[in-house]
Amino acid sequence: MSVETSTSLRPDEQIIFKTEGAMQYGDDLYTSYPGFITLTNQRIFWSAVGLLKGKEVENSFELNDIKTVKFGSMIINHRLVIYLKNGDSHLINQIDKKAGREFVNKVNQLLL
Repeated sequence: MSVETSTSLRPDEQIIFKTEGAMQYGDDLYTSYPGFITLTNQRIFWSAVGLLKGKEVENSFELNDIKTVKFGSMIINHRLVIYLKNGDSHLINQIDKKAGREFVNKVNQLLL
């Protein structure tokens, strides 16, 4: 699996869906950083806004490295969980309910 922190589009890469979401770093369930989660025809990537913009860590996940993406509810928010084939998982919190469901549906179509 390649780890990439670039949020620039590659040649022949097209954005399929983009929505706001806060990525959780580390084991602290209460620390998430605001930004955007983007689905392209090649990968899913998260880009930060604010203080972390341009300093993202492991924010790009190739579609062929993704096992599944699930959408669920927390107490007051919704979240995406990206499960990788290597066993790692990454949380994207504070996702709009409608956008989250649409994001997962589009990912599933690409993973078939």
